[in-house]
Amino acid sequence: WLVYYATLACGIVLAYCVAALSPNMDIANAALPSYVVTLLFFAGFLLRWDDIPVWWKWYGYIDFLRYSWGSLMVNQFSANDPVFIDDGGTSPTTILEYYSLAGVNKWGWFGIELAFFFAFLFFSYLALMFVSPRYIKR
Repeated sequence: WLVYYATLACGIVLAYCVAALSPNMDIANAALPSYVVTLLFFAGFLLRWDDIPVWWKWYGYIDFLRYSWGSLMVNQFSANDPVFIDDGGTSPTTILEYYSLAGVNKWGWFGIELAFFFAFLFFSYLALMFVSPRYIKR
């Protein structure tokens, strides 16, 4: 529940940041979902980490959803990681190995998630102080 709460808080602060950067609600309502959908592709569950091209891996490192999903997966399967056959059908692998999460420190990734929260909070503050006043009609 702690990772879920932190991810929810990151999403809310990210929405504040995008709203503060946008000149009106129409742009904010289009920009935020567009950005979050791109994050879903690089979080590791729609495209596995091993399947992401090398030149796009940088985007996965700045994806807060990757760290929350990874820490939840490690929390769920670290004690009992079931074995299943991957796409090739020749070598058995576990769920954490399949998603390249074997050996991940769930508390470390949770800490990265909290760092994203504070970064989004800082950028929201900057946007509210310096960008939003330009859009206010006097």
